[in-house]
Amino acid sequence: MSIARVKFAVPLLRHPALLLNSRMVVRSLSNPPPENQPQAPQKPVDSVDRAKWAVGEKNPSKDGKKNWILRLLGYYTQESTDIRSSIMLYTNAREQAARQEFLRQLGVENDLASRFQLECLHVWMIFVRLRREGKRGKAMSQEVFDRFWEDMTKQLVSLEVKSISLNTRTRELQNAFYGSAVAYDFSLANSDAILASALHRNLFNYNPRCRPTQLLQMVAYVRAELHRLHAMPTEEFLAGGWRFTPPLAARAPPSSA
Repeated sequence: MSIARVKFAVPLLRHPALLLNSRMVVRSLSNPPPENQPQAPQKPVDSVDRAKWAVGEKNPSKDGKKNWILRLLGYYTQESTDIRSSIMLYTNAREQAARQEFLRQLGVENDLASRFQLECLHVWMIFVRLRREGKRGKAMSQEVFDRFWEDMTKQLVSLEVKSISLNTRTRELQNAFYGSAVAYDFSLANSDAILASALHRNLFNYNPRCRPTQLLQMVAYVRAELHRLHAMPTEEFLAGGWRFTPPLAARAPPSSA
């Protein structure tokens, strides 16, 4: 088992989405909902619906009518909502890291270590934005972190990493993540040269084939995305319905050094 905290290794009925309040159950059985009350929500139909679905808003595909069963089961509690949102935030990071532009135009190597560092970079940007959200942001950072390492452990298993060395390999990757995050954090209040150095060391692994123009484009991309996420309203960001900008389309904000 990975050394990362495994949040869902608990009995199923203890999951917050399935916890039942006995008084609510008795009350609902005594006063059943109208016959025309909607059943389970439909799958989100577009990006707006997807964002609303994640944060537990009214069912977007059913004219905004509430679903009493999901509320009864705790689907709309803050903890359950944040778990779903954390999945979407991590999915955003993973999908962006898989974009081929990083490999084809920006000089990132197509190997496990480089793809892992791409995910680290995007997860780190999400963490930077979550720091503004206080206690809730801290809890959601842990949820995103858990999703990241659950997924990474699955990838290692799919690569047939032996279980006896799985913890060691996972620990090595975690140390690499922490190291890169510290380097990127240091660049936040410093010049683009510091960020370029951190990217060259962690993402490009000092690859001599990485051209200066490619490194500068990556710096501009990171600065632009940090600026955009910083300006994004809290609920929009936490919903996870947004997407990272295509890397070649990003432009550094005017205030960038």
